[in-house]
Amino acid sequence: MYRKSWTLLMVALLTALLAFGCSDDDNSTGGNNNTTPEIPSVMENINVPTENLAGSGNIYGTQAAMYVAMAQAYSSFLTPPPTSVAKHDGPSLALSDSVTYSWSNGQLSIIMTWQETSTEYIWICQLDGYDESSETTFDHFTFIECHELLNGSSGWMELYDPDQTGAVLRWDWTEVEGVFTMTLTMVDGSDTATIVIKVYANGSGYVEYTVVPDNGDYWKITWNAAGTSGEWFTDTESGTWTYSG
Repeated sequence: MYRKSWTLLMVALLTALLAFGCSDDDNSTGGNNNTTPEIPSVMENINVPTENLAGSGNIYGTQAAMYVAMAQAYSSFLTPPPTSVAKHDGPSLALSDSVTYSWSNGQLSIIMTWQETSTEYIWICQLDGYDESSETTFDHFTFIECHELLNGSSGWMELYDPDQTGAVLRWDWTEVEGVFTMTLTMVDGSDTATIVIKVYANGSGYVEYTVVPDNGDYWKITWNAAGTSGEWFTDTESGTWTYSG
């Protein structure tokens, strides 16, 4: 589903985020709010038994765990490194009472601006400079934008590709009466893959994968409240899975 260069760039950026978490290249500045930004609820509310699914030996359990981990990994970019050093003179994003952070990996800078309005949190991540892994030069390119209501009940996050119009990945999530639902939409040319992740109040849930146009690529996997067993389905087959630890 992904272009190889963009996938490599995302891996490089995630590595940079972890490697430079305590770097002296980290900068922050902002209006009256210099507190650490809130973390999107997507980081905390995906209570999926990913370890059990991945360890079940079921191919759909492995894929389900991967998509959940992917959502959490991209969300990591919305939390700046835990340092605050010099002033950052980055571009104005026309956001009032916002805080801007930046950290670097070689010639590439990652710039994250966070804002709290009267109704929602807003995150905007930009790339600026040269990325060696993809051999691409960025000019304050927005690669992630995220919005979430202050109470965490709903939100969305989009990831952009410089070689494609519109978002290539989009997450939408809601939490209503203890039921958490996330929809991940991935666009690649004329194909759109949709992954629905649902977690009920008792801890049970499912992950469902569908591709449009229909090419027969469909599966769904469920788990019980303990996260130790469940069922799986495709267009033509079904079965059960169990994780014994």
